[in-house]
Amino acid sequence: MIGNKRVLAFIGTRKIWQIVLVCILLMAAIASIGHIWYKNYVDHRFDGKVWGVDFYQFWYGGQFLWQGQEPYSAVMRGEKPRVTAINASSATATPQIGEPLPMKWDISYIPGSAPLFLLLAPLSLIPWVSASILWGAINTLLGFIYVWILLHLNGESLTSLRGVALLAVFLCLLATRQVLELGQTSLIIVTLMFAALLVIEQSPVVSGIFLGIALSKFTLAFPMIVYFLYRQQYKALLICVATQIGGLLAIVLFTHSNLFLVAQTNLIMGWNIVTTQQTAGFATHLFALGWGMVAYIVAIIMTLMAVIGIIVWFRSRPMLRMDDLSGQTLISIASFWGLLLIYHAWHDWVVGMLFVVILALRSKTQKKSHLSSFLLTGQQTIVLYVLTIAVLSVWILPLYTLIGEVNYRSLFAVCTIIVFVLSLGLLFTIQNPTTRTSDRQPAGHPQVQ
Repeated sequence: MIGNKRVLAFIGTRKIWQIVLVCILLMAAIASIGHIWYKNYVDHRFDGKVWGVDFYQFWYGGQFLWQGQEPYSAVMRGEKPRVTAINASSATATPQIGEPLPMKWDISYIPGSAPLFLLLAPLSLIPWVSASILWGAINTLLGFIYVWILLHLNGESLTSLRGVALLAVFLCLLATRQVLELGQTSLIIVTLMFAALLVIEQSPVVSGIFLGIALSKFTLAFPMIVYFLYRQQYKALLICVATQIGGLLAIVLFTHSNLFLVAQTNLIMGWNIVTTQQTAGFATHLFALGWGMVAYIVAIIMTLMAVIGIIVWFRSRPMLRMDDLSGQTLISIASFWGLLLIYHAWHDWVVGMLFVVILALRSKTQKKSHLSSFLLTGQQTIVLYVLTIAVLSVWILPLYTLIGEVNYRSLFAVCTIIVFVLSLGLLFTIQNPTTRTSDRQPAGHPQVQ
């Protein structure tokens, strides 16, 4: 009886500490996101030098669309749309109606293909400041939806303690703060990517539409495309391609422009995004860090590790090839590989939340027997958690104020290399829940199937 009381007391104390930790994380998340909103409100009431700078390219391009002009080539040629009664109320528009609309920032391209551009185009129908605030609110909401999707894929509720804790961690990420402040599209892309994965079995058509819009930022969405190919989801992929083509046709029909010209301009802009900004000062991939030949060596090693590791896993784990946790781990590996070898900046690291979620929720046997998990020893779990917490501290804390932005970008990349290696290693520890208990080896020694 006394022993039972001690056990209950221990469980109760542990629960209290979990609640305290979640409350601390929630306060940190509110402070993190709240600071972005407050700072940019103080800075010229959301019309300062930073707020919405990346979203502005879509808003400005949308002005051409609603005036019946093809936006991509117009932006490339440096043309200016006309001031209308709507955008004249923007703080950036000083000329009279009918005069050229001045640029708030210099832009030379629209960083997204037609489907994403059309999805954001309605925001161009309201003044700049109002549009940027609305987009900020949408991005904040997308953060909740994105985490909810990741949790749902792993059998967890957003209202549970672990769900709330993971949401708070996500809202604290530097990547999340940058998406919100810069008005980036990274969050809507990853949300659509994993929404496509979530509904693929129920509706390949809806899944394909989601993935087709996400493909508008192909540098971030390509891992999901590769995974759909791996899973032979050809119907969804055909709808994905059709969504991209449909977006181009919609712009052509609306603006009475040339289809081939619009398609060519889209391809040129996509190529420019990958090539002309490879060494941009805010980029965080290997080739923008000033590592010289080391960057190429690391890139080759990572590529060989990924290819060889996945081939060995594929041959040695035939029962896990179509497993949901295997799929998410493969996507995580491909995402980290892409973040380091293709042009990316800090805001794109929102996709890294997938690794945090699957590690937190699937690193031990779950109550729901239909879910597979990472079969780890207690020591392995501790090491993984310590490394992940260390990585998250770099991804969250503004350490660039202490070590400088150049060193911080390199540290950021090193942390991504670490989680890439961890993701690859975790792939080999996945335990199929259908395996009979009597057939399992001792904990910490995954069964080779």
